[in-house]
Formats: sequence, C-alpha cells, structure tokens
Amino acid sequence: MADLTETELAQQAEQERLDRERAEAVVDDPEPESTGVARLRAFEDEHFGKDAVRINGRVERGSGSRYQALPEPKRRHYQALEKLVEADEKLVAAHTALMTADAAHEAAMEAVALAEKEADAVAEQ
Repeated sequence: MADLTETELAQQAEQERLDRERAEAVVDDPEPESTGVARLRAFEDEHFGKDAVRINGRVERGSGSRYQALPEPKRRHYQALEKLVEADEKLVAAHTALMTADAAHEAAMEAVALAEKEADAVAEQ
C-alpha cells in the first residue's frame, strides 16, 4: 500500500510540474502585439505621436491636450486599452500567486511523504 501511495504522489508531482511548465510557457512567450501595454503604446504612438507629453508614463490629459482632442469613440477605445493593461497586470499577479501556491503545495506534499516514510520506518522497528 505504501508503494502505491508513493507512486500516486510521484504521478501527482509530475503532473503539477508539467502544468507549471505549460503555464510558464504561455506567460513567458506572449506576442508583443497581444499585450495590453504594447497595444496601448501603439495606439498612443498612432494617435498622439511618439513625442506625446507624458506625466509619470501616462499621456497628458489636461485641457488642450491631444487626448482631449480625440473623438469620443477613439477616447473610449483608449480607455478600454487602459482597462486591458490593468487586467493584464492583475492576471500576472494572480498567475504569480498561483505558482507560489503550487510550489508551497508541492513542498507540503513532499514533507508529508517524507513524514509518512519516517513514521513507517519507526513503526517497523
């Protein structure tokens, strides 16, 4: 029975490792055009110019700014891109938290398996 449990634990650990590798491959290799930041910057460069005035990295929006001169549909498009950037940031944070939790879970599973082996060794003596 102990061999079966160890086998199941090994299979589970291997599956978790493969899942993590797949998830990392997706996050580590995004197409630049597909990220919210890249899309927002492309929009800004196209509509405001590469020399647009920025305050803390964001396009200036005050009275008389290029942002204020945008037609309303373009302004809504820009705001949607900003929300996409925020959502991308939240997604990355959530993914990082998931990976951290997965690593903690795997370490806990290994600790349990080690403790079970030690307990079985003491019981056999």
